[in-house]
Amino acid sequence: MKHLLTLTFSILCVGFISAQTIPNNDFENWTSNEPDDWGTSNENIYGAEFNTVSSVDTDVFSGTYAAQATNVTQNLLGIGDVTIPGIITLGDFVLDLVAQSGSIEGGLPFTYRPDTLKGYFKAFPATGDSAMIAIGLSKYDNIAGIRDTIGWGIMYSPNTVDTWTEFNVPIDWTSAENPDSINIVIAASNLMGNSTFVTGSSVMVDSISLIYGEPGELQIVAVESLTDITVDYGTAFGGITLPDSLGVTLDDTSTDTLAVTWNQGSYDGNTAGTYPIHGDLTLEAGIINPGGLQGEANVIVDEEVGIANNQNKDLNIYPNPASNIVYIESGNLINTIQMFDITGRTVMQKQVNKNTLNINVNDLPEGYYFLKIKTTSRVSTIKLSIN
Repeated sequence: MKHLLTLTFSILCVGFISAQTIPNNDFENWTSNEPDDWGTSNENIYGAEFNTVSSVDTDVFSGTYAAQATNVTQNLLGIGDVTIPGIITLGDFVLDLVAQSGSIEGGLPFTYRPDTLKGYFKAFPATGDSAMIAIGLSKYDNIAGIRDTIGWGIMYSPNTVDTWTEFNVPIDWTSAENPDSINIVIAASNLMGNSTFVTGSSVMVDSISLIYGEPGELQIVAVESLTDITVDYGTAFGGITLPDSLGVTLDDTSTDTLAVTWNQGSYDGNTAGTYPIHGDLTLEAGIINPGGLQGEANVIVDEEVGIANNQNKDLNIYPNPASNIVYIESGNLINTIQMFDITGRTVMQKQVNKNTLNINVNDLPEGYYFLKIKTTSRVSTIKLSIN
């Protein structure tokens, strides 16, 4: 009997994972007898169908479908009997008919550090065979030009398991770095050691997931979204009204509120535009954040209004630059006036309720300041130079 020789277990980058979860992890979605987002060893070779992977709807752990992988043997003209093992993978099953061998290549980009691969399975290995469930996480070494496996775990089931049973495959990390790729392989045979794949061996799987942290810990899966925040031209980062805490959703669907520290990033209050601001969450006991989720807000800096050339025709400010007295005249009643230095610190604030005002700037250090003037018709921010 001829058979495919030992398969290699390599990982390359193809496709995408948008979060720290497994796509189609419960095998509910299928297209042409293939589980969506997964590769299989279903093959057509010289007209012979190797239907090694199929959906099951009569015996599931949860939902409507489970997946089953089975070793299949077909007789190929001029070659003889060939056995292809049943394989389900996040990568691709690749055949080399000349060498009568196969490989598992590919995987998905992934940058998180799970602790365990969990799921539910049944196993029906033939005598001398063993079902296998494995996970590998890797990172490409740009200097050496090679891909390193930095996290992996594997389990074998040489005995029959005829009731849905939970499996947990701990991941052994050999590096403190985050990976850039992941692959999961579910096979009806031991791909790492077998030289013969026994016809009829099979394994069933359902509801697989990645577990983060220690037992009892809850992970953050979503962070409260904020509406856009609009600020006046010249507003310093410290002058933005950002919340001190944000609501988070945890993986048991419960919610909590965590303190947040906002980072200035590229924010520039003296340049109009939209700035994405990110905030680091302060974790509490029993809560983990393996995905590195952050608070996010868009801060919109308004266009500069009425600078030096008095673009606001209802407002006249002179002289500018100034050294002693600044005269302010408005066609509308002035309600309030504030002056900020370039750090956002308030150096003067007045209630006015009249159309004209004189302010003494003789005691202020030289430099640029911003006058925020609120009238009955509008709010204007004026850049003022003191020399």
